[in-house]
Amino acid sequence: MPGSAFRTAAVLGACLWFLPAMSIAADTAVDGVIAIQVVQQAETQWGKSADASSRDGWVVLSRCVDKDGTAADPIVVASSDPALDAPARQTVRDSKYQPATLDGTAIDSCDGQVPMRFQAEGADQGPRPEFLLAAGTAQELVKEGKVADASLLIDTLAPRNPNEALRLAILRADAARAQGDMESELRWLNSVLESPDNVAELTATLRRKVFVLQVQLQQYGAALANFEALHALDGAKMSEPELKAGEQLRALRDATAPVATPGKLDGQFADDEQPAMWSAPLLRRELAFVSGEGAPERFELRCDHKHYRSPFSDESQWKLPPSWGACTLFVFGPADAAFKLVEFTPEAPAPN
Repeated sequence: MPGSAFRTAAVLGACLWFLPAMSIAADTAVDGVIAIQVVQQAETQWGKSADASSRDGWVVLSRCVDKDGTAADPIVVASSDPALDAPARQTVRDSKYQPATLDGTAIDSCDGQVPMRFQAEGADQGPRPEFLLAAGTAQELVKEGKVADASLLIDTLAPRNPNEALRLAILRADAARAQGDMESELRWLNSVLESPDNVAELTATLRRKVFVLQVQLQQYGAALANFEALHALDGAKMSEPELKAGEQLRALRDATAPVATPGKLDGQFADDEQPAMWSAPLLRRELAFVSGEGAPERFELRCDHKHYRSPFSDESQWKLPPSWGACTLFVFGPADAAFKLVEFTPEAPAPN
């Protein structure tokens, strides 16, 4: 793994240090937290997506439940079929919840990623012969370096079940790698990794590939979270370079210099209801933004014990209480809008 991939992001200009701080009031300790409980799972309402009721597939969502028991703004983070996205979001909204509590008091809470599996009666469970033939042809074109021809063929493939969706995502990742498009490769590999239909034998291999790409793309918070998951899953089999990279990321998290992570909003799961987005686990407890090309509109912090929303701004700095627990940042707006996330440590001294 190239050492340059693990370089610390450059310290940005001193102007960042004089942004008006938005110190968010601290909560009480997190002892005594009871997690979100699903009281009643709603039946899926297909609405305009009625044709999707005959499809077999899955959707993974980020779910937050506010202290009044409302499932607030479920977000699709991975999906085998876009036709399933809207029904999945509506099912999450319509279900009934007991909110998380802290010492008996209801709180806003986000419980990570929630998989939803849709199984249609009579749907194909395995790949169709015609799908395998077309996918195999596209794979051979990728190997021969004929990526443009492969991409045209890939775009004609329409998965009919999760098995085909996984194969297509891996094929898209291979085509992206052949084109040197690391962002697209990472997006498709992540889609496979998040799938509830991903076979266990692939998980460690996928995490390794995703880990390398996250580091190369300077997505340090996501890379560290992935490293910790990989270490827990397959730590005894991790290579020396992988272990060293993980230690470098831990050191980066604990260092005093600001860390900058480039972000670009992706429209893969965008539709009339969900705008383009970018997300990453936070590395630290203080953050600010630097605008780039385009203009993100808003962001959310989805945390173990808090759900925080705010307009996007590059004129403020946010400080998060430790009592919020682990947080994932979601940024929303038009597709391809670019920015930088800058994370600080509280004791970091202002540069001269």
